[in-house]
Amino acid sequence: MKIDFKAKASVALVCAILAFSIALQFKSVEKNQGQGTISGLRSAELQTLYQKEKEKNEALLSDYARVTADLEKYKAAANDTNSTTKILKEQLDYAEIIAGMKSVHGKGITLKVSDSKFTAAPGESENLYILHDADLLMIVNELRDAGAEAISINDERITALTEIRCVGSVVNINNV
Repeated sequence: MKIDFKAKASVALVCAILAFSIALQFKSVEKNQGQGTISGLRSAELQTLYQKEKEKNEALLSDYARVTADLEKYKAAANDTNSTTKILKEQLDYAEIIAGMKSVHGKGITLKVSDSKFTAAPGESENLYILHDADLLMIVNELRDAGAEAISINDERITALTEIRCVGSVVNINNV
């Protein structure tokens, strides 16, 4: 049997296309295994979110246990006015610390922040080299995120109601 040139060329072309497709498939599978699939990434993201929610839940459970213990102390001290006064004083002291009305002492850090010593180049704004309220707000927020329990700037205690704002070239904290 004699096979003509067109048939050989057709078979060769089909084999070449098939070989190219197989090579492309291998590279695609290899690349996807290295990067992870969308469902795999989503699964990892969901696991991270689950872990964060689990930690929040544990924190809430510990808060619940603390509040329940406080309630039991109140019930036990209801008949003894001296104990009730002591418990209420402890609660008042804690509230004053949280509100920033009472000085706190303990481990801490001192952070010194000042304007830059560089001078502005001709045509450059001098505002790039001075400390602004936004800079202090970023520092305060980072400290809070890091777990700081009490923050003060130039002996002004930072609370939930503290104002930090620029007035000209001066930064005011609680209008001081």
